[in-house]
Amino acid sequence: MTSGSDAIVYGARLELCGVAVRVVVVEARCLADAAACRFLVQLFQAHAAETVVLMAQDAWAIPTYFGPDEIVRILARMPFEAIPWRRYRFRGRPREVWRLPLPAPVEPPFTGTDLPTEPGTVDGRRLAPTVAA
Repeated sequence: MTSGSDAIVYGARLELCGVAVRVVVVEARCLADAAACRFLVQLFQAHAAETVVLMAQDAWAIPTYFGPDEIVRILARMPFEAIPWRRYRFRGRPREVWRLPLPAPVEPPFTGTDLPTEPGTVDGRRLAPTVAA
């Protein structure tokens, strides 16, 4: 069950050469448009701090990958059945991290020294004249 902005996507998460990789299954027509592929990669990377690779299968179930060349080469050599495929819930926007609200700025209390003073006064009181010796 998903909410209005949630979707179920099929994919896999694995580690290749020390790099966390998320493989996302898309339709074959998506891989035909490089701009759409870049958009989808950015969209999925906004949710997970991992390298994202898109995968689509043709009519004969042969996979095609879109992503960083080194990772695509490794995935293309892997047996398709060795990839741990599963369903993921994808939320339309990244989760917001809850933080304590910032306190409202507080004005410092009025001390009387904030007023401009005239020469020869302190806190609005006249100083006694000084006598030079």
